[in-house]
Amino acid sequence: MTKLTDYKPLSRNPNKGTQRGTGILEQSVRELGAGRSILVDKNGVILAGNHAQEAFVNAGIDNVIEVETDGNQVVVVK
Repeated sequence: MTKLTDYKPLSRNPNKGTQRGTGILEQSVRELGAGRSILVDKNGVILAGNHAQEAFVNAGIDNVIEVETDGNQVVVVK
């Protein structure tokens, strides 16, 4: 089973994040759980959701459901 920590952060993430934003994200995850997905490439590099992954891991969430698509479907988290 793949774990969230198996994915690698984007080395040159253009979103540097702020202390305030990170704090809000982590508080939200702790209170409401994981309500969004992250996007990874075929090599397991996170393209979108680098800060979310960090917040999930900090909140103790490491299990994933991996959905593979060909890019022609939208994955909806309910």
